[in-house]
Amino acid sequence: MIPSELYSTWYALRVKPRHEKRVAEHLLGRGYETLLPLTRSTRVWGRRPSTASVPVFDGYVFCQFDVHRRLPVLTTPGVLYVLGTSDGPVPIQQSELRSLYILVQSFLPLTGWQNTAPGTDVSIIAGPLMGVSGVVLATANDRKLIVSISLLQRSVAVELDSDWVCAEAPANDRENVAELLSK
Repeated sequence: MIPSELYSTWYALRVKPRHEKRVAEHLLGRGYETLLPLTRSTRVWGRRPSTASVPVFDGYVFCQFDVHRRLPVLTTPGVLYVLGTSDGPVPIQQSELRSLYILVQSFLPLTGWQNTAPGTDVSIIAGPLMGVSGVVLATANDRKLIVSISLLQRSVAVELDSDWVCAEAPANDRENVAELLSK
């Protein structure tokens, strides 16, 4: 296994449709750390409902690797390219990836979200999502927390308990809020 301390940067890989799980397995077999957020989906085949784990972000797998030694990643069957600009691959922001990881580990039902409407930035101060930052989107019957991966221009939504939420303070007030929460 490749030591993770050598690679502190995570990248988004664009993969062939419906190849996300195979790519993640191949990369794990090659010693790379991957993150493939999955959610449960129920579909009806014939007359029987069937539940399966499906990717939250269709066509994407997150992988931690040295950008200067990316050929083994790019030659993995099913990998199309590393997301980036004309200057090269662009890493995923650590705060976004950390929030996504916490959402995945919470085992709460996730929903893929294409666009996020402007809303209130919040921090989660209690419950299984403690430490996550995102935007709250209020719908007719419930509240959802939206966590965005800006490089993908996609988001993921999770149902939210209002007792868990604390509106984020402006940058100059964050130290005071952190001090209040620690008491």
